[in-house]
Amino acid sequence: MRKTIIAAFTALLLTGCGASANADVAEVRKPQTEIKTQISDVSSGEYDTFFGVLMDECCSDIEDPAIHETNCMFMEGCRESGYGLDIQKEDGSWKFYMFDEAGQQLTLEYLEQTERVDGLYVTVTGTMENEVIKVISIEES
Repeated sequence: MRKTIIAAFTALLLTGCGASANADVAEVRKPQTEIKTQISDVSSGEYDTFFGVLMDECCSDIEDPAIHETNCMFMEGCRESGYGLDIQKEDGSWKFYMFDEAGQQLTLEYLEQTERVDGLYVTVTGTMENEVIKVISIEES
């Protein structure tokens, strides 16, 4: 029984949520400049800012999002589940908000540039519609 649990946990670590044991893991590239990705110039009065931990939906229910590792977000199952932001509420719990299509692309750009292994705290500029963040920019915090 213990070997079965260890094997299942190892497969999850190697492939990410919902992925097969043969999933490819993308290589993480290191940044050359300050990390800030955006789709256009941001006018300060038109958008809101959101602070939290960059996360894939598949892993968004972990107790401490700050320990979630960057490499996991490149794994097939995690990547396919979509990216968003875990925001800590006043009571200390976390709530996950999915990103729109632009946010998905900006997240990939961010992940390819960051040197962070975990603690993916970011500030996102955009608007919230139906609990989905329409992302204009992502900046490392």
